[in-house]
Amino acid sequence: MLLPTLLCAACSAGQGPESIGPVWSRVTGPAFEGREAPPGADGAFPNLGTIPARPTVPDPAVRDALTAALAAERQRSRNPLDPERQPEPMRPAGTPGDAAMPMRPPGPVALPAAPRVPWEEAPI
Repeated sequence: MLLPTLLCAACSAGQGPESIGPVWSRVTGPAFEGREAPPGADGAFPNLGTIPARPTVPDPAVRDALTAALAAERQRSRNPLDPERQPEPMRPAGTPGDAAMPMRPPGPVALPAAPRVPWEEAPI
């Protein structure tokens, strides 16, 4: 029962070569006639004899050392407050610092008082 239904659907209108024609003409039609060929399309076919030689495999001890160093670096990045890493000590109080950098942030700006608004008199 299902097979005849699918066969009838496959033979319905719009499924034949006339429906494929517009798609094929959009792919190969006049829109592509003035277009340049892709770069290297006119070149020779690549020769497999020109590929470089396979690189040498490094010593297993070197690979193990690199793997251990990367694992240690990854572990240190997961613990940002590692006790082995000490932050730079603060400058002791009373010691001269950089004269270009103030020791304290600037205070609030002193603004003049706003003029008094007379509420008793109605504006004319």
